[in-house]
Formats: sequence, structure tokens, C-alpha cells
Amino acid sequence: MVNFIGADRFNGRDTCDISSSNMLFPQFYHNCYSIYLSHFIEHEEYESGYFTLKLIKAATQNFSPANRICKHERLYKGVLPNGVKVTVKQLHEHLMFKNEVKFLSTLRHPNLVRLFGHCTENNQQLLVYEYMENGCLSNALSGGNENVRKRLNWRTKMRICLGIANGLAFLHQKDELKAIIVHRNIQLPNIFLDKFLDPKISYFGLAKHFGADATHCTTAVRGSIEYNAPEYLKKGSITEKVDVFSFGVSIVLVLSTEKRSIDLERLDSDAILLNQAKGLHQKGDLLSLIDEDLTPSNSLKEATMLLDLAMLCTYESPELRRSMSEVVNILEGNTTMKTPPVDPLYAATFSCEDFMSVIGSASSSSSYTKLTSDGFVYNPCDDWDGDDASLSYQVASKVKEKNTRPELHNEGGEGNGKVEYAKLSVETQEMYETPAFSLRYIEVATRNFIPANKIGQGSFGSVYKGMVPNGKMIAVKQLSPESSAQGKVVFLHEVNTISTLRHPNIIRLLGHCVENNKHLLVYEYMENGCLDRAIFGLVNLKNKLSWPARLRIYPGIAKGLAYLHDENSKMKIVHRYIKLSNILLDKDLNP
Repeated sequence: MVNFIGADRFNGRDTCDISSSNMLFPQFYHNCYSIYLSHFIEHEEYESGYFTLKLIKAATQNFSPANRICKHERLYKGVLPNGVKVTVKQLHEHLMFKNEVKFLSTLRHPNLVRLFGHCTENNQQLLVYEYMENGCLSNALSGGNENVRKRLNWRTKMRICLGIANGLAFLHQKDELKAIIVHRNIQLPNIFLDKFLDPKISYFGLAKHFGADATHCTTAVRGSIEYNAPEYLKKGSITEKVDVFSFGVSIVLVLSTEKRSIDLERLDSDAILLNQAKGLHQKGDLLSLIDEDLTPSNSLKEATMLLDLAMLCTYESPELRRSMSEVVNILEGNTTMKTPPVDPLYAATFSCEDFMSVIGSASSSSSYTKLTSDGFVYNPCDDWDGDDASLSYQVASKVKEKNTRPELHNEGGEGNGKVEYAKLSVETQEMYETPAFSLRYIEVATRNFIPANKIGQGSFGSVYKGMVPNGKMIAVKQLSPESSAQGKVVFLHEVNTISTLRHPNIIRLLGHCVENNKHLLVYEYMENGCLDRAIFGLVNLKNKLSWPARLRIYPGIAKGLAYLHDENSKMKIVHRYIKLSNILLDKDLNP
């Protein structure tokens, strides 16, 4: 390898400043050590080039805040001396930086973002990409750029889904060593749109390269939980089917954007939207996820196909998911697709203790009952040693023979089918430890749930503010009537978990109501809403969040978590969903 130590100029211009002290990955410099930079960018055949820090600072105006193009990442727009626009990314994690260079310097595909080069000068870790004029897909869909959002018509969305699928199919192809690349972080913020609104997959910091028939396991599960496959979250198992699952979630999000509001007031994550989609799939009503008024009538067939495809990609069992090459064939019309069978329950696990906690008793069994997409019940609870409970079974009268297993026939069950889904029925108020409010009392407090009192919307229902007769403000979460059984399980879990917790930094559940088929939770009212809205949204709240106030907020969150994780407690609780939108602020900005 030629060493150009001290070489600062080439034909009177800044060059690829390569020295042994900066060369983390020597194999990537074979063709770039003496290439004039502007020629290098315009040339198609290259590996990752080296940019000087001086050149990057000049291009980005010394990383000016005016050139920052992403709130959550250090991404900057830059213009090189020859007029070429670039995106510069600052990274802090060395392994992610190494991964980005390793993969993007060798990969060439129309639906993968191009890496022009990088810089490691002065302990910086900078990546220089092609510039994406229309930003990331999540921002485009949420209206962050209204001009782009208006251009995202039905045909464009179809093309975007196909482009993402093509990029993933390329990554999953076996190379000469019969190895594949698993991206591991497919999500809308990591899909960028060029000037033609064609999608480009970016962010290869978590990508893995391994044998096509192998399953890699990791103890460090990364990425956004709402896009992660169940087997990855539970066991750290990585195959290409992890990307397939994330792609399926992405389809649901792209198609449902018009119907739902993507803003900081949403109480539940996009992970819950997938559960909602699966519930609608069970009812044969998937199309209600999209706004048919904004979808051409001749495209409803395509919309149905895309949503069915999303269901095929998000089965809990990875073996049942389609490969990305099959997905591309379906999207291009080369392969017909039958309506996918229903995936009974997504990522749900119950224990005997869960059931018995509902009726305030105890069970001697600690076995888990898990229902998965293949219809099997694993490790069923055959030794029920508690009192009789209002636990009812929804029994399937027809189950395919291939799904039959002896463990499905448990003592105490009745019917001519297999236990396919266990549903907790809410029949009495006495099973809860929180006070029971009457429906009439809550209707008066919320003025019969008028829209003006609505302060939040989640996939399981809406949240309203109310005022009780003594003048105290409350927040009421109403489970929507069409909510899935999963939502009712969440309702029961909140009542029986939060009702036992007492800590200044954990929201207080004041009571509940189960009446006239309504399921309501009554909480203390948080005057300043959620933390992410306070930080990124309302200007008056943002001004109140001084440095001392923020220093008080984060220890408060830590104290709440420490209380949940208390080693001396009989029950240690793992929240599993700590994020800014789930941290609420009271009138004194205490979390």
C-alpha cells in the first residue's frame, strides 16, 4: 500500500489525505489514494474514498446548525467545491462506523444509498453519502415536508415499497462465499428518498454478514422495538427473516399514514399498530387501515394485496414468512398470492400467575402457555391449582390435522376442537384492587367524552381529560369497543400492575370502570403532557425546560425505574417500553 504521508495537494486541490495513522481499513483504499475528489464522486467504479476534515468542514460550513437535516441524528447537508451536494453523518460508535464503511463501500444497487467516502481525522468518524433531496420516508409521510407528502400518491407508495423490497432482496442474495447480509434496522427513518422519490436503504451500522443457512444469535438486541421480529426480541436470533418482518411493518405504516395521525400526542407506538392490523385481519377488515377516499377505486385490489403481503411478512414464526425475492415477484405481478391465513396472536405469552392475578388468587404452577402462529400451544399449564376463575376459552371447531398435538388436550377444557386462544373475561369489579368508578360518574367528568376533551389517541383507544365534582382533574383512557383481545389483556395488566405501585415517579392509577361493555382506566392528570412533546413540540413548554429542570427530570425517571427493579421486592417489574412519549410531566415538570 502506498503511503502518502504529508501529501496535502494534488493539482492544486484537496486530495484523498491518506496516512497509515488514519487507515482503519486498508483494503478500502486500493483504488482511491490518488483520485482527484470530484472525479472520484462522478466515477461509478470506486471503493470508499478518504475526505479531509478541512474539506468536510468547508462543505458543511463547519457543521452549521442551519445545515443539519435531522433532529435525531447528526446529519448535515454539504456542498463540495465542484457543486456536488452530499450528506455528512457524524458517528460516535466505532463498530457502527466500521460497519457502514465495510458494507456500503462494496455494495452497488439503485435502492441502497451510495457512500462516497469517510474521514477519521482528529478522532472524528464522518461518513459522506450521496445527498437525498427528499429526506427520510418517515418525515415525508408525517408531513415534515408538506410538498413531499403531497407527491406521495398511491402509485408512488407502491413504487417505494417495491424499491425497498428490491434493495433487501439484493442484500439477501448469496455472494460467492454463499453468505448474505442482514440489515437488522429496516425502518422508515432509515429509508431515504431521492429527487424522484425513489427509496434508498441507509444506516448499515447494525448489518450482519453470515452464511445464508445459518442463524446468528446475539445478546445485544438493537434497533427500534416496533420493527423488530419476535424471535430477535426474545432470543436474539438473526436470519434474513428479521428484515422480512421489518419490511412487513413498514408496509403497514406506509399505507396507514393517511388514516392515522403521526404526531407527538400518540400514546402508543407503531408496534401496537401492527397488532391492530392483525386484529383487523382476523375480522377480514384490513382495508379499514387505509383511507379509501385517498386511494383510487381501481387501486383497492392492489391495496388489499399489499396489506395481505404485510401479514405474510409479519408471521410470528419466521419459517412462514416469505423471502424478499418472493416478495419482489409478488409486487411485480410475476407471482400470484393467496390470502394469507390468520396469525392467531402476535408475540403473546401468558402464565398461570397472569391469570390468577386477575382474580386475586395464587397458582402453584409456573408453566407458560404460549400460542404462536402455527397454532401450537407450548408448555401448557396442566396443573391448575387455583380457585375457579372467570377464564373462558374461545375454542376452534376446525383445526388442521398437521397442527394437532397431544399437549393441546388439557384436563378441564371442553369442546370438540383445540384451544386456540385464551381470552380473559372481565365479569366482576371485585377482581381489581383499584376503586370502581361508575360509567355515569366518568361521563359527567369528561362531558360525555366530547372531542374538545380528547388529549390523546392510541391504537387501543382514546384518552380524555375530565374534572370530578371536587374540581380535581383526571385523565381517562377508553378502550375502543373494536379493540383486539390483546388490548383487553393490556387493560387487565395495567389495572393489576399499576394499582399496586406507589412511587412519586410512576403515574398513579386512581380507578377503573367496566360497565356496558366499556373498559375505562382513570389516572391522575398530567398538566404538561408527554416529555417528547415538551422537548420537540410546544414552544411554551420548551422554554420552561431549562437545564436545571432537565437535570431534575432524568434522575426522576431513573428513580422510577430503580423502584420497578428493586432487588428486595417480591416482584421485579421490567417496563419494556421506556421512551419519551411514555414519560409524562406534572404541573411542576416532575416526571
